Amino acid sequence: MFIIFDLDDTLIDTSESITPFQLKKALVFALQKIGRSDECVAAYKCLMELNQGAPCGNSALKTFLEHYGVSGEIIDGATEILRSIPDPEIPILAMQNAQDVVQALSSHRLAIVTIGREELQQYKLKKAGFDPSLFSKIIVTAERNKKIHYAALLEEYNQAPQKTIVVGDRVMIDLQPAKELGCQTVRLLKGRGFQAFQKEEDHERIVKDPFGLTMPFCPEDSHSGSKGSFTPRACVVDHAIRHIDELIAIVERYEARSEGSI
Repeated sequence: MFIIFDLDDTLIDTSESITPFQLKKALVFALQKIGRSDECVAAYKCLMELNQGAPCGNSALKTFLEHYGVSGEIIDGATEILRSIPDPEIPILAMQNAQDVVQALSSHRLAIVTIGREELQQYKLKKAGFDPSLFSKIIVTAERNKKIHYAALLEEYNQAPQKTIVVGDRVMIDLQPAKELGCQTVRLLKGRGFQAFQKEEDHERIVKDPFGLTMPFCPEDSHSGSKGSFTPRACVVDHAIRHIDELIAIVERYEARSEGSI
């Protein structure tokens, strides 16, 4: 099998171990610039509440600072801080058991496709304890279209989409592009993706996965569809898991099925 991972909130617990520290650092910078440092504690609490429902930390920060009346130049400086390499003393945590899962699956071809800055993403990967040599390719892209990178990987390694699994937390960013190429998709219900999943619960559908197990249907990260428009063929999530180590069993079942054992 060919397994392609997202990085943030899939292999690395970005939302919990990095984002809060970076948001605080960026906020302190902005409030110091406008002479309102004494409001940092209350402002940070409000910012973190806003961040819970935001599509990304950058969006939450910009929205909050604009509401505060902060100028565009200062906002730009704050967002640069948010996207900078964290202070060395800040721990960067992997998802629970993620290193063991990568090691256990290292007999397969592994890759990462992640959105961000090359230096920052590589730093996070190593700081969280992953061995980059276990991945055949690590692609860091500034654009949000992962489909072109998935397609390039399939072509480069001559991999069949049916024997390719893409793992990520966001449906529209990580999984929809993979499904359009015919890949198998696994949604990890963590981080931003889990926040989106909670919003989708009112629209949830139960469908059958390829192994006859029930799983939630999650049409997209920002739900815009209606219940009436649902059809099983529209499902882009083949599996939804709460812990990354559940991926091992999924890979094993796909392998067994491809060999005609089940």
